[in-house]
Amino acid sequence: MTQQVLNELENRPDNCKLYEMVQYQCETNLNSIECTPFVRLFLKCTGIPTVEVTPEYDQYGEPMISQSTVSSNTKGE
Repeated sequence: MTQQVLNELENRPDNCKLYEMVQYQCETNLNSIECTPFVRLFLKCTGIPTVEVTPEYDQYGEPMISQSTVSSNTKGE
């Protein structure tokens, strides 16, 4: 995760906490199973449902998240 994404998520409202969950995507072949971890981020704010705020990435691996995305998610929209 890039520093830009971390900075944007750190500017969340005071009544919100950021949680992360690691999941694994696995592929099998004849002799082995290979699993790759990926992190999902969730924002839990007082009085509204928890929302996922995991950034999406473009074809170059750059995050596609903005402060307005985080802000609108914290308003329960």
